[in-house]
Amino acid sequence: QDDNQNQYSKYSDLIYYESSQTPGLRLAMTVRKPEKPSTIILTTHGWHMSISDFKEFDSAQSEFLRVEVDMRGRAFSQGKQDCSGYELLDVIDAVEYVKKNYAEYIIDPETVYFAAGSGGGGNAFTIACKFPDYFAHVSSDCGMSDYEKWYLEDKVGEFKDELCVWIGDISNKEAYRSRSGAHLVKNLCAPLC
Repeated sequence: QDDNQNQYSKYSDLIYYESSQTPGLRLAMTVRKPEKPSTIILTTHGWHMSISDFKEFDSAQSEFLRVEVDMRGRAFSQGKQDCSGYELLDVIDAVEYVKKNYAEYIIDPETVYFAAGSGGGGNAFTIACKFPDYFAHVSSDCGMSDYEKWYLEDKVGEFKDELCVWIGDISNKEAYRSRSGAHLVKNLCAPLC
């Protein structure tokens, strides 16, 4: 099937949706449907990853309505990577799309969870603080809480190139702080694990 089209199966869908911040920008997510109505759990992948190629799952494989957001500039989503910036708004757009189009799978549209690791875990820290009353619970597995500190302590240079592209030059302290959960923690309301 053409990769510009949504793909549907009994238990999972590959959905393309438009960014509310960048009109015309096509983003992608995989929606895994539970066997019975449940709550929503969102996730984003790690930095050097993307959502998996779409395949039909044999079962629901989740007690949640699981939404896997492909961050902008990755395999299925257009745009430029923007570490814990616009990609967070893309997550909110995904939630709002799911609330509207998957209502029959949702018990309570106001109960939304977010859980991710690595680069997605960095998103978890930041999204918990930038959208403090949006999520019922946020979980970060091995996420970066302070991008500036992480950049400065990267002795092998493994991530400096990406950070310069995805956030900007390290001299722009505000860009790094505004994306770092450690600097935004005063806004935190939801439980964070």
